[in-house]
Amino acid sequence: DNQPGEQPKTKGELYPWHCCRLTKEPTEDPVVTPNGDVFDFETIAREIMKHGKCPITRDPLAFKDLTRIIIVKGKDGMPICPITRRTLDPNSNVICIRTSGRVYSTQMLENFDFGEEDDDDNRDPISNEPVHQADVITIQ
Repeated sequence: DNQPGEQPKTKGELYPWHCCRLTKEPTEDPVVTPNGDVFDFETIAREIMKHGKCPITRDPLAFKDLTRIIIVKGKDGMPICPITRRTLDPNSNVICIRTSGRVYSTQMLENFDFGEEDDDDNRDPISNEPVHQADVITIQ
């Protein structure tokens, strides 16, 4: 929760993408909003129950809008791309596939072809589920 008199965090403030936007701590149970903000589930659940809004954008937010995300970690505890096994830069954008919750490097977007016909040709590289453009969330 924001402390009394404290302004909500804004998009201009940079935190590692795998940290909760409110607590600034690495998430234990991470979720992402449709606009790409990551929160610890318990933290954002309190905000939704109290205000029904995203504390960053002030847009309406409900539990159904949240996507639980899977962050694969390497031996050093840092987030890694489950395909390349390379460390994901904590200060760079990454993507989340809404249907699987997996987090990948933005380079994975190069593997998708979201042309005029958004068909089922694009697949999550691990689950093999279809991926549509609306399923890709950029985490900032």
